[in-house]
Amino acid sequence: MHRINGKKIRAFAKLLNAKTVYPETAVYLEAIQLFNAAIHKKPAAIIYPRDEAEVFKVLCFCRDQSIELAVNGGCHSVDGYALSDGGLVLDLSLLTQMQIDPIQKTAILGAGVSPGALEKACAPFKLMAVHGEFPSVGFIGQTLNGGYSLLSRCYGMGCDNLISVKVVTPTEGLLTVDKDHHPDLFWALCGGGGNFGVVTEIQIRLHPQRYLCTGFLAYPLNEAKSIIPKWREYMLNQAPNELSISAVFATLPTGDKGLLLATMFCGEETLGKKILHDLRQFGTTLMDNLMPRSMIETLELYVPITPAGLMHHWRSDFFIAPTDEMLNIILQAFETVPSHRTLVFFESHGGAIGHIAPEATAYPLRQYPFNFMISGTWEVSQSSADCIRWTDELYQKVKPYLSGRAYLNYIGAEGAERIKRSYGQNYYRLQKIKQHYDPRNILHLNQNIAP
Repeated sequence: MHRINGKKIRAFAKLLNAKTVYPETAVYLEAIQLFNAAIHKKPAAIIYPRDEAEVFKVLCFCRDQSIELAVNGGCHSVDGYALSDGGLVLDLSLLTQMQIDPIQKTAILGAGVSPGALEKACAPFKLMAVHGEFPSVGFIGQTLNGGYSLLSRCYGMGCDNLISVKVVTPTEGLLTVDKDHHPDLFWALCGGGGNFGVVTEIQIRLHPQRYLCTGFLAYPLNEAKSIIPKWREYMLNQAPNELSISAVFATLPTGDKGLLLATMFCGEETLGKKILHDLRQFGTTLMDNLMPRSMIETLELYVPITPAGLMHHWRSDFFIAPTDEMLNIILQAFETVPSHRTLVFFESHGGAIGHIAPEATAYPLRQYPFNFMISGTWEVSQSSADCIRWTDELYQKVKPYLSGRAYLNYIGAEGAERIKRSYGQNYYRLQKIKQHYDPRNILHLNQNIAP
């Protein structure tokens, strides 16, 4: 596709009469800022649609003029899929409509709504939604690729909580889809990402606020060899679905390297207090800030971990369980981690995630109890080469212990085979649906399923 075609884009944008930002516009640099400061792309224009009709006009324009299109639903793609270098960006941040139904326990939200904004709207009704830990992530974009949450062991993946979707497709325009209307497309949107159309609005299930206890238990790094086996066995054999714990190798606020157990319990208070008491017997903590919190307070707890303006290079895979050999490799590598911002963690899956068959939704990765991730993260002033090399070298060392299948929100551009393997048998059905709704692959800046 053509990328630099400024005259055509400007003439089209003038006719569209939507808010448009160009390179000479004062707010341009702000408009192209991404979560990953290592990505530098300069689109020819950024269009902010007000409704689905404008979205469809942009899709048709890019199709007819062979202009590369990126869809920005929150800027958090680690590989910068939210921008096109020299092409056009469809920025959905103005679509902030939101409606909470406290009786039916559902929410309707536009593509510009973040988890933080949704939780503030849900709080008066004592309801909450399934989403990630960071309040500024695009809710819809995260959900379309699966939507892992610390609540997922209890309530399933974010895509499992979808009721209906408004999507603008390149071939058929605006469609409202659910399990009874365009069921193949609805199935594909439950984990297949932004491959099939531009999602402008979704309806989701909400859940009652229960006793919610969140926070971190911190231990010295040299205690990880005793803590990790206890955590592993507890999550595999004892933990109820109401409990989620990720084991995180991190640099603590003191500057020392340590192990964090990032914990969330959502359930009955008596059970929660008993479980948290048991967790505190794992070892002697350096820090313990586990306490009852609202979901809004929980989201705020994670903001300082990854503030804006950092550089990122991520590697990730699902696996069955951390072995002693894998743990030794990680501990040895973490002693020389080049950035105090880098995290290495084991994420707890299982629970309600596995109650749905892999073929029931496009998201298939339901049999794995754990996900592994290296969140290679560093300051702009640090050496990118050193941090990328360290991340990749550790990933290669632990790769024999991993499945080769990834949660696609956690990886960058790793190639078509990686995507195909991650979807497994679901890939072929997804490919047929892609052929119907986007045969020219206009929507290719994503974890792409080629038609």
